[in-house]
Amino acid sequence: MRVTSRTTSPLRRGPTAERLLGSSHPLARAVARRRVVRRQLTSVGVLLAGAVMARLIGVRVAGALVASSAIVELALMGSLARVASDERRLARQLILAGRSSLRLAAVERERRRLVKRARRCAHAIDRIRAATENPRWLLRGSRPLFHLHVVVAVAPELARLAAALRADAVHPAGVVMAFDLLTDAQSPLYGEDVQRLRAALIRTVSRLDGYN
Repeated sequence: MRVTSRTTSPLRRGPTAERLLGSSHPLARAVARRRVVRRQLTSVGVLLAGAVMARLIGVRVAGALVASSAIVELALMGSLARVASDERRLARQLILAGRSSLRLAAVERERRRLVKRARRCAHAIDRIRAATENPRWLLRGSRPLFHLHVVVAVAPELARLAAALRADAVHPAGVVMAFDLLTDAQSPLYGEDVQRLRAALIRTVSRLDGYN
């Protein structure tokens, strides 16, 4: 009798991170850690559920097991969140390096997230541009993270970047670059070098359009 579910299951269809990247690659290690933590979460969850049931039927000593299992479960959930964050960061690095077409779940998930994030990045850029046109929205005595004269000097490039982020098709590597421009404390968007920022904006627009 032949069993076909092993070959047709979507979970087994694509190559693994270890096969594509090598077992020593940081993303392959992160994927492996996530599998381990998820198995541990399942095991502890089963133990916790059993302990709760035992406590409900009157087994007093089960109370201590409930408490300890719950603590371990919370710790594992925190560990899983950290591993997931590492996966996203490492997947973005691969996308930025031109490997966005890799058939890996982590890369595919991050690629979808980036495409959805593009319009939010465009909105953030619009708000920065609006501050240069009407800075009265700033609270008296507060200072923006960016330098107004720098943003004014690159207003046309910022407008082109926002438009590129709103295009029907965007390259995920370009979204990574736009997101880094907005969130990295060392980004030229928050510096005083106009030419450096203009060059970064032009590169980002080109990458969004699919050019290296």
